[in-house]
Formats: sequence, C-alpha cells, structure tokens
Amino acid sequence: MLPPLPQTLALTSGDILDMQSELCADLKKVVKFSRHTLYFPLSQGADTPQLLPKEQKILLPLLWSGRQLGVLVLHEVDVKKAQPLLGILPAVSQISLEKLAQLRFARTCPLTGLYVEDTLYARMEEVAAKLQAPEMLQQDLASLPAYKLCMGVVCISLSNAEDIALNHGFSVLEELQRRLAKAFQADIGSDVLAVRLQRFSFGLLFNACGRETCRNRAAERLKVLRDINVTSPLTQEKVWPVLKAGFGFYPNDLTGGEMRLEMHEQAHLLVERVRLACEVASPGQVLGFAELLKVGGRILEVLPQGRLRLNLGRRMGVRVGQCFAVMGGGSSQLYKGEISVVRVRQKSALAEMHYQTQSQTEPQVGDRLELALNVATLHGHTTQELPEQADFYALMQEKSQNLKVFTLSLVQLEEVLTETLEGCLLLAQQAVQDAFQTEADLLLGRHGRNILLCFHPNVAAKDLKDQYIKIYQSLKQAGLRPIIGLSGYPFLGISRSKMAELGLKALAYAQLLPEPQVGICNSLALNISADRLYSRGDLLGALDEYRLAIAADANNDLAWNSLGVCLAALGRPEEAKEHFLEALKRKPNAQQTAEIYYNLGTLWQSLGELQASQNSFEQCVQQDPEHIYAWIRLGQLLEQRGELAQAQTMYSEGAQVEARLNAGSLAKRHLAQLALSQGQEDAARICLQEALQQNPYDAWAMLNLAKIYLAGGEDPALAEMLARKSLNLQDQAEAWEVLACALKAMGQETQASQARVRAENWGKMS
Repeated sequence: MLPPLPQTLALTSGDILDMQSELCADLKKVVKFSRHTLYFPLSQGADTPQLLPKEQKILLPLLWSGRQLGVLVLHEVDVKKAQPLLGILPAVSQISLEKLAQLRFARTCPLTGLYVEDTLYARMEEVAAKLQAPEMLQQDLASLPAYKLCMGVVCISLSNAEDIALNHGFSVLEELQRRLAKAFQADIGSDVLAVRLQRFSFGLLFNACGRETCRNRAAERLKVLRDINVTSPLTQEKVWPVLKAGFGFYPNDLTGGEMRLEMHEQAHLLVERVRLACEVASPGQVLGFAELLKVGGRILEVLPQGRLRLNLGRRMGVRVGQCFAVMGGGSSQLYKGEISVVRVRQKSALAEMHYQTQSQTEPQVGDRLELALNVATLHGHTTQELPEQADFYALMQEKSQNLKVFTLSLVQLEEVLTETLEGCLLLAQQAVQDAFQTEADLLLGRHGRNILLCFHPNVAAKDLKDQYIKIYQSLKQAGLRPIIGLSGYPFLGISRSKMAELGLKALAYAQLLPEPQVGICNSLALNISADRLYSRGDLLGALDEYRLAIAADANNDLAWNSLGVCLAALGRPEEAKEHFLEALKRKPNAQQTAEIYYNLGTLWQSLGELQASQNSFEQCVQQDPEHIYAWIRLGQLLEQRGELAQAQTMYSEGAQVEARLNAGSLAKRHLAQLALSQGQEDAARICLQEALQQNPYDAWAMLNLAKIYLAGGEDPALAEMLARKSLNLQDQAEAWEVLACALKAMGQETQASQARVRAENWGKMS
C-alpha cells in the first residue's frame, strides 16, 4: 500500500507529458499495446475507458482528484484480450498515477515546487542519448540545423539571499523564493525543464536551442523576476531580489577531450561552468561561460603595491602572464591602464598594474577587465612599426649607457574611446616626428594602449618643453586631449633604469596642470607620487618619495608637511613634529599654514600635551577661520577639561561654518551631545533637528532624537520611524535596541523580541 500523498501535491498535464514512459510501462503489465499517443482536450469527455474494435484502440481517460489530465490512446491492442480488462483499467491507471505523483514528489523541491537538481542531470543524459541514437546518427547531420544538436542550460541566482536572511529572517527569504519560483516557471513552455539549483539558484534546460535563444530566454526570465518582492514584517520595508544569470551551451562549452567522457560527467561539467558564469556575472547581467575571460572580469580588491585581486581564476581559463585592460566600472569606456596576472587560484587571481593612465583614474573595486590575448590583437596593426614598451625601454637603456644627458617624454591621449586609440596614436606619432624631424637618433615606441614614448639623446627636458607645448596645441586642434610628461637625466642621482617611472610621475603631475598640460618631473611631481603611495597604504614607499621631493626642492612646504603626516602614521611623533616645524619655516600660504597647525595640534593631542594642542588649533583657526575640524577639536579639548561653556562656544563656531559651507552636521552633533550630558533635552532636541535639516542622512542624529522621544513618553511610532531610518543608513546594535523599545511601546511584542535578538547578536552577525 502506497503512503498517502501530501495534500499540497497535485499532478498536472505537464507531469503526464514528462513521465509518460513510466505510465505506459505500468499499463503494459496489464494490457498489451505497441505504441501510444497523448491528447489534452479542452473539454472533459467520458470518465471510463472506451474500446474501438475496428481501430484496435483504447481511449483511457487519466483522472486525478476528479479532474481529467488528458487522454491516453493505446494503439494496436488485442481486442479479445482487452475487452474483459476495461473494468480494471481505471484502477490500474489510478495506481500508476499515484506512483507518478510519488515520483514527482521525490523529484520536486518542497519549498519551490521546482524539480530538484538531479532531475536536470537525468534529463540532459536522456537528451544526449537521443542525439546519439542510431536513427539520429543515420540522418544527414549536415542537413539538420545546428541548434537541433545542442542544449542550453541557464542558472539564475538570488545573489542577495544571505543578506535577506541576515537582515529580515529566513521566513522572509523562503517566501521570496516561493514567489520567485512561481513566476520563474510560469509560461516557460512544456519543452523547458525548470529546476532548483542548490539553495539560492534556479535552472532551466532548453533542448534544441541556439546560444542567442538561450541568452534571450534568460534575460526574459530576469525581467519577469525583478519585480517580485515581499514585505519584511520586522522592518516593514519591501525586500527585492538581486538577480543575475549565467548560461552554458552543449557541446560548445566543453573541450574535445571532455566530449569523450560519460554523459553523466559532461552534464555535471556543463552545469558547473554555468554556475561559474552566474557567479561572475554582475547584478542584472546575463553572462555566458564562453564570455567569462573576454568581458566577465572584475576587480574584487585593490591591494597595496599596485596589486589587484580579480574575480577570475584557473577554472575560468586564466593563466599567469595574461594581460587585461582596466576599464571604468559599469558601462564606462574610461581606460585606466593594463594589468598582468602573476598568480592564479581556482576562482581568483592576483595581478599587477604594469601601466596606469593617471592619478585621477585609480583602479577601483568593480572596474571591468578586457582580455588581451596578445599585443597584436589588442592594439591592431596601425602603428605596428613602433616597438612595445619592453622593447623600447631595452633599446633606450642600450642607447643611453654612455650619455650624460637625455630626456624621455610620454605623450598620453586621454578620454578617447578604445576603438579610436590606434588612429589617435598615429596622429601623435606624426606630430612628434614633424616637430623633431632633424633628430636622427629620435627613438619612438608605445606604452600601453594610449601613450607614445619618445627618447631624445643629448638634450635636457627643460630645453624640450616649448616644442612639446606646440605639439600639445596641435593635437588639441586635431580634437584630441593630450597630456605630456617629460623626465630628464640626470635627476637626483636616480639611475637611468628609473627614467620610465619618472616619466609616469611627470604624466600624473601634468594631469593636474592647467593648459597646456606639459609637465617636467620635479619636486611637485614626486610629491604627487608620494601622495598616491600614502593613499594606498604604502607608508614606507611614500616616506622615501617625500624625502626625494624635499631633495629636489628644500622649500617644498607640501612635502615637509606630508612627510610629517607620514612619520606620525608610522608612530614617530618627534620626527613628525620637526618636519611640521620645518614646513612652517618655508612660510606657506594661509591655508597650508592652517593645515600644518592642525596636524601639529592633532600630534600634540595624541601625546597628551593638551595645552600645546589647544595653542596649535587656535593658530589653525586664526589662519583659516573656516577650518571646521579645528573648531571641533578645540571644543573637545575644552569639554575634556570641564570648561563646558567655552566648549559650547567652539562647537557653535564650527556649526556656523558648517551651515555657511553646507558641510554636514558634525558640529551640531557635538552640541547635542554636550546638551544631553548636561540633561538639557530641549536644547539637544533643537540641535538634533537642526543637524537633520543640514544633513538628512545623519544616522546618529536620528537615533538620538528617537531616544529623546521614547524617554519623554512621546509617540513611539515617531521613534520607530527614526530608528528604522537610522538602521537603513548605519546598521548598529544600539539602533536595533532603540527599535525594540519603540516596538514594545507600540505593543508589538513579537517584532520587539526579534529586534532585541538582532541587537544581542549584532557583533556576530555583522
């Protein structure tokens, strides 16, 4: 006796179509027939089997829960033997349908109602077996459309599933999955298999389809699903899915050797590659496995020393030595430079930046990567007579060995679409050749995709500047945006082999100049380079570079000040103080002087020298009365000494500056905190409301205003609203606790308990 079926499980006509072979196998144990056909009439006919003796057929209605799912026609039956069996066929078919329902239940995900993953592999093996059947192999395969021999697999992933579970609970996540699954399998067609892949993904199997059909169907499913949402009972906000899709194509996405494996292995390999494509895809994107290397690359992390972690690894086809162009994130065509892969793992890789365009276009997390198979395919053949950077620098090193003076210039073309770079580089090459046609030893080359390299023997950089200004102007007239950097030898005793690095530093400096943007590597160029190293966290490298900048120009007050900041960050306060004082001796402008005094004040404060710190901050605001942070620091020092009235004055000065400059609400927050510490809730309320007027996204002000409402016994709904807004801006335990108190005051005990659990587990969950 079969166990009773779950009441929620029901067979459909589609299930009969999918499992007709199992149904017929059961019936053949009772009645003999050679073949069968299925019909799905719109209107329900007779409930009992009908024998058609002349046609040797039996019409068998398939009934489930009082509803007709279809009619099975059994052909070429033995009429005499079939006649006495008509009475028992309904019971036999019912038992078989119950068996199919059990089978359907075993193959179905209870949460989503979709088939489980094993069903996908089984179906792929069935399709492959049909393609390799003798009758198929006997056909003229050349006469068949190519798509007839192919399968497409799509994976759509709910990429924010873990965030939804963390922030709203698993019940909300499961309800969203149920709704997504219902929309996912609606109107997909009876020839398409819909499955649940792992926990947070859905899959589709298309038989006999082309690659573009597969892509288009995946995009259509994404479009349907993106409008599905649920409302969180805890936060009362709508929870939306973040979806992305990957697809693979059989047999194209398998190699020749893999095609010799058993179909079971091939199916798993293909689905795994589809998962990889889906994992690499950006939210809302449909990405094929074949496109991973070409357009799927992204920067996952920016590391010190110009290194980058990529989202592609060995399983996606990445190999050591491959080069990628770095493009701005999203659909941006901004070209930032080139990287080379130096280490590869299974699903990630480490790369080095071997060329960067300018300081304003630092590689960032999310930037796109474009694969370059080799230099020729990346750059084309327009300027193929120019040596690439490695060959050019080797030639320059050889030619400069016995020279006492030479110059390296770099002509960079900025903000030019990648498809036009070759023609632009040719224009730059012609402009330089026309300007220096009398120089027989002029050597030209290229660096990256958009830089022309020029080696000038026996001439100093300062003597070439005027000619390069003319080149700059001619290129501007041609509709280009050039930036030109010159590095001259000798310079500070730096070796010839470092001239290429100095040229790139000159380019970064030229980028910041007004037109004409032609810069020579000097103290300011080194200062800018040091700032970039400092921003990347390379403090020791920045320290050396700031010292070089001072060596190039001892009156560079920016370098003295920055060197002091760097030494302070390295835990060397006494040396930092000496450098700040040296910067002041160079008599910088008022704004720079104020910044130096502010740095000195911060240094004194960290050493516990509060009076010296106060004196420095006072000097800072004398030089720059609109230095908000100096006013706040003064207020903190006075508050620390218990001089609350004077502290309030300092905070008020900072608040006035904030209001004039529309520069946030930090000073107002300090005023509110000071008022709260003195029990002045009305004054604190005013400050907090003014802080929110100046900065509507001040999460701290929202949270503390909610506390005041609760403490004063005011409408808890207002406190709840402010606590929720604060949480949306900044997730913190205190905000969950305030929300719990507000919900409890509103009588919502269940949600209050959930919020309190979030507060207690915040450190573990965040």
